[in-house]
Amino acid sequence: MAGCSRENPAPAGVSATVPPVSLQVARGEELAALVARQRGKVVLVDFWATWCEPCVQLFPHTVALQSRLGGRGLQVISVSLNQVEEQPAVLAFLTRMHAAFPNLISRYGTGTKSMETFQIEGGVPCLKLYDREGHLRKTFGADDPPAPEKIDRTVEELLSR
Repeated sequence: MAGCSRENPAPAGVSATVPPVSLQVARGEELAALVARQRGKVVLVDFWATWCEPCVQLFPHTVALQSRLGGRGLQVISVSLNQVEEQPAVLAFLTRMHAAFPNLISRYGTGTKSMETFQIEGGVPCLKLYDREGHLRKTFGADDPPAPEKIDRTVEELLSR
């Protein structure tokens, strides 16, 4: 995608010129391997779904973080917990959001198997933050709801190390 049309403006804080958006069906092992390949970067994994209103509201913040802090070593990865057959709707949402980072959709769809596989407690939205060595440092979810200012502060702390 070379630029944005008037019908598809970039969310606030996101570059209007982004590479194409893609979506890959994945299991837990594929996410773990993708996180491991990011060694040297701080990784933020956003577990979300199109049917989750808080997820949809938070997602532009996630995209803006990648746009703003990618040059400093942040790598965002999104994992949709929609049903696999909902890939076209998920990809359309990701494209509207200009989510030009690795995007996965759980092979297990919505439900217990995805929650167990990705170790999500309490549902979505859930964001997991990994340090430059690939160690999980923070989970924003049921026990510590994801708020943009808390996410920003924690990402900035890890990037400064």
